[in-house]
This record gives sequence, structure tokens and C-alpha cells, in this order.
Amino acid sequence: FTCDTPNEVVVLQGNATKEILKTANKLQADLVILGRKKVSDSVLSTRIALRSPCSLLLVPEKSQIKLDNVFVPIDFSDYSHLSLKTALSITEGRKSNVFLQNVYNVPSSYRYSGKTFEQFAEIMKEHASKDLGALLKQVETADQKLSPVYTLDKTGHIMKLVYAEAKKKKADLIVMGAKGKTIASAILIGSKSERMIRINDEIPLLMIRKKGAVTGLLDAFKEL
Repeated sequence: FTCDTPNEVVVLQGNATKEILKTANKLQADLVILGRKKVSDSVLSTRIALRSPCSLLLVPEKSQIKLDNVFVPIDFSDYSHLSLKTALSITEGRKSNVFLQNVYNVPSSYRYSGKTFEQFAEIMKEHASKDLGALLKQVETADQKLSPVYTLDKTGHIMKLVYAEAKKKKADLIVMGAKGKTIASAILIGSKSERMIRINDEIPLLMIRKKGAVTGLLDAFKEL
């Protein structure tokens, strides 16, 4: 294995999760890259993602990092905004297809609106389209092709819908925030992100976390 990037091999003894996190924190790493076996139960990946002090790239075995088709789930949270900016940054200068998926649903209160489920679903989609348009005005694009994707959620299994659409679009990379809109976003990984780690064993996954979001909190986790 050879590359132009300066590198150093460090062999450590002990608990894998604890040593990886300790080293990442010590080096003030910007990114942790972790390989995954397809037969993995995802425990190590989830533990690292849960407590990582920075962004995390999970690379399934036998996969290749390409940037032809990049897939970004968008829920209009600060983290999805950061994910979009990251996706555009890493594809700058490339003619990449960047798919922006918003999964929307119909609130149960639609019954009191006098409209059918289908009519209210169209209203929700229009709102999502307007919100995405406003979000895109806040970022700069180069040669990338941006393709919005709107998916109606009828089951509550959002990450299954995201993963299925990413596979349908033949995504080379999924870029998503470590958290969504929940109040604990500065501390722990979101349940949706954790779910994506568990069901996705084929597509490289770049999980964006604001660097230092959990700095100083690692000591709070004595049992990994």
C-alpha cells in the first residue's frame, strides 16, 4: 500500500473503541476513517460514531471511494446544512451528481383540513421544495449537478427509505449529519444515524459531526 499522503502506523493494545477515540482526541483529528467487514454486527462502528470527537467515514470492505454520485439526506437541520456544504466541498471541481433527498410525511391532523391524504401530501412536498430552494441559496455550487429527491414516508422507517433511494441512485457515498433536529445533537449520535450504520453495509458513509462537539465528554463514558 502506497500513497502520497504522509502517514504513520501506530499499533496499540487494549479496547479497540477506547484506543481509537483516545488517539483521535489526542491528535485533534478532523476525520476518523474506519473500515467495516460486511459480516460485521456494526457494534464497533456504532460505538465509534457515538463518541467520535470529529466526523467519521465508514468504508465497507471491497467498496471504493468515488464521487460520481453523492447522496445527501436533507431534513433542514443545522447538521444537514453542514452535510450539504461538505458534499459540495469534496466534489468541487468534479462533475458529480449530488442527490438531495428529503423524506416528508403527512401529519395525522390532515383529517381536519378537509383535504385527502394525497392532497395534503402534495402540500407537504411543496413546502419541502420551498425549504430546499431556500437552503440552496445559502450554498455555492461549481460543476456539480444537484438533483432534489422527495420521498413520502408512510411507514416511519425513514432510514430504510434513504438507504433504498441511495442504492437506487447508485450512490458512491452517503453524506449525512451525525444528528438531526433533536435537542441532544451536541452530545450523542442520532437514532437515525445509528440506524443507517446498522442497515448500510454496502455504501461508504461519511457522518458529519462538528469538530469538538463531544470534546471533554469522553471521560463521561467509562464503560465503552
